[in-house]
Amino acid sequence: ATASSQVTGHEGPEKAVDGLQNTRWLVGEGDEFPWLRLDLSRKVKAGAIVFSQATPREFYRGHAARFARAELTLDGERKPIEVVFEEDEMKPTRVVLDPPRTIGRIELRLVERTGAIS
Repeated sequence: ATASSQVTGHEGPEKAVDGLQNTRWLVGEGDEFPWLRLDLSRKVKAGAIVFSQATPREFYRGHAARFARAELTLDGERKPIEVVFEEDEMKPTRVVLDPPRTIGRIELRLVERTGAIS
C-alpha cells in the first residue's frame, strides 16, 4: 500500500487494509487531494469494495474530517468510479461492481471531504 501522505508511521497506508477496525490510515495535514494505492499480491475477483471512515466508532464521531466523495480506479482504467461516502461516518460505504471483476490494483483519490480537520 502506498499513499500521498500519512500522519505518523503508526497510521500509514498499510493500515487501510489490515482488516482491523482499531487501526487506520490518516492523511497528512495539508494534503488537499490525498490518494491511496493498493497493489494486490495476487489478483482477486470482487463483486464489491467496502470502505470505512478512519474513525468508525462513536467515541471519535466528528473528531476528524471524513471523506465525502472520491474517485476509485481499478487496474488503471481511464474512467474512475465515483464514490459517494455514507453521510453517517459510522456506516461503511459499499461500491458494487456489476459485473464482478478481477482486480490487481485499486486506487482511491479523495475529491471532497467534510467536517473538522484534526
